[in-house]
Parts: sequence; structure tokens; C-alpha cells
Amino acid sequence: MMAVATLVAKNYLPFARVLAESLHRWHPELPLFVALMDEPEGRFDPAGEAFTVVKAEELAIPNRRDFCFRYTRREALSAAKPHLISALLEDFESVLFLDADMIVLGDLSPLLERVFQHPLTLTPHAIRPGLPVEAELNILQCGVYNGGVVGASRSAAAAEFLGWWRDRTKEHCRYSIAEGLHLDQRWLDFAPSLVPGLGVERDPAYNVAYWNVAERPDAAAWRLFHCSGFDPERPDQVCRYWPAKQMAEVGEARALLQEYGAKVLAAGYRETRGWPYSYDYFANGEIISPGAREAYGRLGRAAGYFGDPFGTEMREWLAERIDPRQEEAIRQWREAAEARLEKLREANVILRDQQVELDRLRNELAGERELVQWHAAQAAMFERAAEERRVLLEPLAGS
Repeated sequence: MMAVATLVAKNYLPFARVLAESLHRWHPELPLFVALMDEPEGRFDPAGEAFTVVKAEELAIPNRRDFCFRYTRREALSAAKPHLISALLEDFESVLFLDADMIVLGDLSPLLERVFQHPLTLTPHAIRPGLPVEAELNILQCGVYNGGVVGASRSAAAAEFLGWWRDRTKEHCRYSIAEGLHLDQRWLDFAPSLVPGLGVERDPAYNVAYWNVAERPDAAAWRLFHCSGFDPERPDQVCRYWPAKQMAEVGEARALLQEYGAKVLAAGYRETRGWPYSYDYFANGEIISPGAREAYGRLGRAAGYFGDPFGTEMREWLAERIDPRQEEAIRQWREAAEARLEKLREANVILRDQQVELDRLRNELAGERELVQWHAAQAAMFERAAEERRVLLEPLAGS
């Protein structure tokens, strides 16, 4: 038997609800398990959802309080993925993990069969050459495979890889391009060499997204769409992670994304978007700064000497060592770096468009040059013919 799974914090519940509705429309036989890496805090009733809510403590994450303090919300959700898959494989023969911001558009049976046949199944970001070079450069930074679709079947090979993946994401699941890290995803690049019998799903129907829609233009063939980074309250923006990406560049995905956004809003997004992440706060309600998480991460095993990282002792120790002015300077530097990166992305788009126009003009000019050469050749031919006719007629003119 197979299970489908995803991970959310409670503010992301509407996305899981839309995923559940679309999954059960096409596959009512598949159970959906939604792991909540957060605390409900009485804001919703897990029993009232159209899926089974898995509590964070059920994932058997070693030293879970350390795990949740070390990582931001996004990092913790990514690092918990191999734990969720492993936990479900104890009760199911196969597990298909899907990011919560996905929507099922058709029958997934071929994908499910592939997952069942292989110890691990992954979907690459690109399935053929020809994406814009800026997209391919981005893939080099993010990883060959997309972590939004991961299939696993109960086997020794899957268990060994998942154990290794859990170990690596215990402390190395950050978004740090400079360190070669993109959350849990870059670790998947090892799969071809670590997993005998790895399944790679290259069918363009699955895991369609803004980064590969150009190579998958047939919307009628899409069965699983990944609305990665889409904000339902900004329906004219393709992705928050790539603001320069224009709706005009994604073809028929534009209508799909806007329809998807309406579904997420109807599922309660405006209510849940402001729900706080439980692990963003010390026990006394004080917010945990990015600098505090970074400093804690540098402690390594020594962090265990302080007991509960959310407690008073850790909070006071960190407060003595973190300069708020430095925190503000780091925040401003990051904002400036992100703004500069966005400008560079916009410039890349402009340069690409200009290159396309330049190539068009070159082709047009080459065509005109060929036409001029043809006319010149014709004129020369007529001139030669006229000269030959003159030479032939000249004796007659003198008689």
C-alpha cells in the first residue's frame, strides 16, 4: 500500500488543503499524511481536516528541540522530510512525498508505479537541454533534482539512503549558496551514486513548474504542477523566489496559477497567513533572532550543556553575546544583497530579450544580404546577356 505525504507549518495549511482536494479527486484511495512541524495552539482542529495530521514528535527526530531551535521554519520543514518518509515506510510499502504547494491535475498512476518499482524516485529540474542559461545556472546552485517530489519504497537501499540523508540534514540543511547548500535539496545530487536502482522520472507531465514550463508547453499533458513560491495575494507574480520572472514567460501556467491562488484563498489563507511559528520564540515569548540561531548552530555539541534551547539559560547566554546593532547591520546587508541580486536578475532578463532581438535582426539582415546578392547576380546576368545581344546585333546594324 502507498501513502502520500507533505510537511507544513500551520500558516501553510490552506496549501495542504488544496493539495488534498486535488489528490483525492484523482486518487481517493490514497491516504494523505500532513506532518505539522509546528504547534496547533488551538487555532485549528486536526480532526476536522481531510487528511491525517502527523505531530512533529511522531517523526522520531533526535533531540527535536535542538532541531527546531537550530533551524528557521523553512529549514526545519526541509530537514524533516527524510524523517517523515522514513516514519511512513514503517507502515506503508511506498511513500510519495509532495511539497504542499502542488496541485494534482490528472492520473498519477504511472508515477506511482515508478515509485513502487524503485527504492528511490526523483524528478530532475530539467529533462532536456535548452532552458535559458540563467535558469540552468540557478539549477546548478539549487541542485539537479527537485526535492518537491520524492518517492521511496521499503528496501535496504532506501533505508540506507534515508538514514544518510537524515544525518546530513541534522545540521546541514541551511539556505547557503556560498557553502554549496540549498536546504535538503543539494544532498539529493548524491543519489545516483548512492542508490542502486534509482528511479528518475523524466515524464514532462510531473513536477511542472516555473523553471521548466518552457520545455513542457503542452498544458493538456500536465498531471502534477508545482506552484513553488506562488503568493495567492500577488497573482501577477510567478514566484517570490524569482521576482523578475514574468507571467508572460510561463504561457498557459498563468491561468492555472491564478486559479490555484483563488483555491488557496478559499481554503483560508487570509486567516492562517499571520499565524505565528511556535519555534520562532523563546519560552518567555521573546522572538529568536537569526543571529541567535546562527550562534547556537556554531556551538555544536556544546549546545547540549544548556538544556532546553528555548529556556532562560540559553536566552540569557545568547543575549550577552549578540550585539543588536550588529544584527541590524547584518539584516540591512542582506536586504541590500537581495535587492542587488534582484536587479541583476532583471538585467539578465533584459539582456536575454535584447539578445533575442539582436539575433532576429541578424537573421533578418542576413536574409536581406542574400536578397541583395541575388538581385546583384541577376543584374549582372542581364548585363552579360545585354552585352552578348549587343555584340550579336552590332554587325547587322552596320549593314
